[in-house]
Amino acid sequence: MPSSPSTRLRSGPLAVLLTALALVLGALSAAPASAADPAAAGTISGLVTTDGGVPVRGVTITVERRSTDASGAVVWTEAQTTRATTAADGTYTATVPSGTYKVGFVASGFVAEWYDGRSTRELADDVVVDAGGSERLDPATLVARTAGATVSGTVRTVAGRPFPDAEVTPYRFVIEQDGSQTWAPVPGTTAETAADGTYSLTLAPGTYRIGFSHPGYGETFVGGGSSADEGTDVVIADRGDKPGTNATLALLGRVTGRLVNPDGTPFTGRTTLRFFREVRTREPETNAVRTSWAPRGGSVVTSDGYYELAVPAGTYRVEAAPDGLGRGFLPGLVGLDKAADVSVAAEKVTAVPARTIATSVLSGSVRNPQGAGVAATVEAYYNLVTDIRDGVAVTTEVDSPVAQDTTAADGGWSMRVAHRAYRVRATGTSGSQPFSVYWPSSGTRAGATDVVVNGAMPNVDFTVGRVQVQNTARPWISGGAKGGTTMTANTGTWSPGTTLAVQWLADGSPISGATGDTYTPSRYSSGVRYAIRVTGTQAGLEPLTVSSQETGPSAGLFAGAPFENRLAPSITGTPATGSTLTASNGEWSTTPTAFTYQWTADGTNIAGATARTFDPSEAQVGRRIAVKVTATGGSTATATSAATAPVTRAAITNRVLPTVTGTPREGEKLTATGGTWSVDGPTLAYQWLADGAPIAGVTTNELLLGAAQVGKQVSVRVTATRTGLSAASAESARTPAVVADLEELVNTARPTITGTPVVGGRLTATSGTWTPAPASVTYQWRAGDAPIAGATGASYSPTSAVLGRQLTVVVTARRAGHEDATATSLPTAAVADSPVTVVGGPSVTGRARVGAQLVADAGSSVPGDATATYQWLRDGRDVAGATGGTYRVTADDLGRRIGVRVTYTHPTRATTQRTASLAALVKATPRLRLTKDANGRRAVLRLVVTAPGADPTGHVRVLERGRVVATGLLQDGRVRLVVTKLTDGMHAFTVRYAGDRLTASGQKRVRVSIPG
Repeated sequence: MPSSPSTRLRSGPLAVLLTALALVLGALSAAPASAADPAAAGTISGLVTTDGGVPVRGVTITVERRSTDASGAVVWTEAQTTRATTAADGTYTATVPSGTYKVGFVASGFVAEWYDGRSTRELADDVVVDAGGSERLDPATLVARTAGATVSGTVRTVAGRPFPDAEVTPYRFVIEQDGSQTWAPVPGTTAETAADGTYSLTLAPGTYRIGFSHPGYGETFVGGGSSADEGTDVVIADRGDKPGTNATLALLGRVTGRLVNPDGTPFTGRTTLRFFREVRTREPETNAVRTSWAPRGGSVVTSDGYYELAVPAGTYRVEAAPDGLGRGFLPGLVGLDKAADVSVAAEKVTAVPARTIATSVLSGSVRNPQGAGVAATVEAYYNLVTDIRDGVAVTTEVDSPVAQDTTAADGGWSMRVAHRAYRVRATGTSGSQPFSVYWPSSGTRAGATDVVVNGAMPNVDFTVGRVQVQNTARPWISGGAKGGTTMTANTGTWSPGTTLAVQWLADGSPISGATGDTYTPSRYSSGVRYAIRVTGTQAGLEPLTVSSQETGPSAGLFAGAPFENRLAPSITGTPATGSTLTASNGEWSTTPTAFTYQWTADGTNIAGATARTFDPSEAQVGRRIAVKVTATGGSTATATSAATAPVTRAAITNRVLPTVTGTPREGEKLTATGGTWSVDGPTLAYQWLADGAPIAGVTTNELLLGAAQVGKQVSVRVTATRTGLSAASAESARTPAVVADLEELVNTARPTITGTPVVGGRLTATSGTWTPAPASVTYQWRAGDAPIAGATGASYSPTSAVLGRQLTVVVTARRAGHEDATATSLPTAAVADSPVTVVGGPSVTGRARVGAQLVADAGSSVPGDATATYQWLRDGRDVAGATGGTYRVTADDLGRRIGVRVTYTHPTRATTQRTASLAALVKATPRLRLTKDANGRRAVLRLVVTAPGADPTGHVRVLERGRVVATGLLQDGRVRLVVTKLTDGMHAFTVRYAGDRLTASGQKRVRVSIPG
């Protein structure tokens, strides 16, 4: 709910009253209707009485027509050249051109009213006048105006002292033109408490909710709660005064915490934090209680992992939005339903345990069936529970990708994402065919499979385009390469169902007719290198041809066939310390009888590495590993595998953060546990920290707290090491600040200053937090290092004597049996001259409709030559590029609240900022299409409602002369309405669509003739 009065009058009872008075006094001149053909005019007539049935004479009848000006703002124009008034018998007749109007009734001493019994023009029934026609309205009943009553009381601090200068604001429940319902401040009625904390408000009869606020303190309402929605009703009757309507204002609570990486180090990504609280709303019309979650504690941005924020007392859940990682709730980036509660007490400091934001690399490839890389864009999407309404979780499907990457030449891609579940999509063109596929193979996000990231997540691979036949083991030739000796083709391993064709080659050229499984060279041939080329085919797939390794030169008739390698050895396993590599033997011309092995690093033999397996050590880090296999088969031959990627050093990772146990008090001992790590039995080293700085000489798992740690938060950093692995460190959560021996007063949270440091302004100091609680505190304000004479209270108004200087406040705490202690606040900004004063602004005019143009009015300022600049806001956040005095509402604004922040600057004055917003959320304007049909004594009306960007739902009513004759509920934007028991003749119906959250209300009139 807004916490300051709106800068424009709402279309509520007060606005109607002011309009009525202006009409009676003649301040509003009647705008003449445009010249029209008198023959096209029609009349509106009726009767006006009191609620006791007595005719009322002299009632002014207003007949207004809606239009829009050049800026798109709504304008209401009086249609009568001379306004009609009621005669002695209460009757009236107004002459107007044909059209659709709103009719009002205004009389001194009565509550103004609109047809048919409505309190605002926007809610009034339309009156349609046909050319030359006559509309007789139902009688209007006016209610005599009453005097109202007074609400009064006292506002105090938690300590019971009177609270001066607190704002007391009454709110009324209003229904906006677009159908939205809200508690809005009553314009012009806010009061301030006097020096003794007392206030008094005079309010017209009605139902209110009353709020109490002051900068730096939590706003509170009669009956409890920090918003008007959560308050209780204050019912005002004529002369029914409400004395003793008291309130207590408490300082905001402070929340401190930090964001960490999994290893305990601070999370340094720029992160915006918002504090959400459950809001309970009691609907005045139905008395139903609704619950939902909304941001209620402001926001804070951190880039070093540490944050501090002042919020009203309550239970919160914290939303974090790290740059580039999307948003979610702590701990981690989970949905609202899985978030941790943070309970904040007024005037206290709450230290939240460290919250981990873990990130890992999500990677894979986009390739065609032949294995070639495909140019593509890869995007990661996620869903998030963003609200819990009436106990039901509301899931938001985030439209924009949280991360994306374009593929490299080999089709590879990678992106760093937070730990949670994603749907991953690849888009691009393969060949001439565009593709858009979610992993593993779905065309839609709903049909895709979650990719759950809780560590490095490789192999999220996409295959796009026509699929090719697959070969998983290369062909090779067995048998001696010698004239007259038969060699055999080993075709390798292929995907099931593949048809294979063999072609023998001699020195790279096909041998005519040599397409069988075996081949015997002429006994006289020698020096020829043989190979086979195998082609795999399968219906619907791309064919694939793979060649074998060539033999050595063939032997002649009188020489023996050489023993040689025909398929090189290979290595399986991960080239990293702590892993095992295994050699395959390869394939040979004849079956070997024995094998020996020699492992190499960058081509150099590794001493002692002669087994079939090899475990890389620290000595091989950064080097490429290969294996030489020597086979014995009558003679010996050696073949070398391809080299691996460079050996990496496996890293230790922290699984569970270290912890600190014990009481953080001087003279007490703290004990650390080492946490849990990814390897068994690592060597652990401890380093104790005070406010993040190492405590010299303390490197065991125990720490005896001394005077040097008093007032500081203590944590421990544990470093795990193991031979051959990279070391890793993790830091525990920090303890609360260490307190001193109870004979000393210790400041655990320094004093703070709230308010703007300007000449003539008002600054307020808090005493900070102390252990134990002091019996009394005193204040001394300082300008730079110099005390300010006489400035010894909790508040101070800067004078021109301190212009340009920074201010601090020194608080001295006292308690019997303890030494006095002092603490100094952080300095303010330099005191500036008094700020620009804003008069009559800002305000926003225009309709909360997609396509409408809004106009910002900055009002006037003192001095008059101040410059006003604009920034339009969507739900309180800046709209990029929207910095002019007008703003065109777009589809992106649907369901949002649009406002403007006006900044007033002057060369010699402090800058002032003010915001204003439309009271209503942006909705789409509906289009109503209505068809009719008469069937006997029944009228059948069919209504279709459409709206850009929305799917209209909600109730529909049919009225005849103000009486509801049929109702219905839109289904897929359609409803069929049946009116029965109709009499003969013409019937005029008004079909009203009530609207919904994203669609405005609307209505359409139709006439149906029932034949006699």
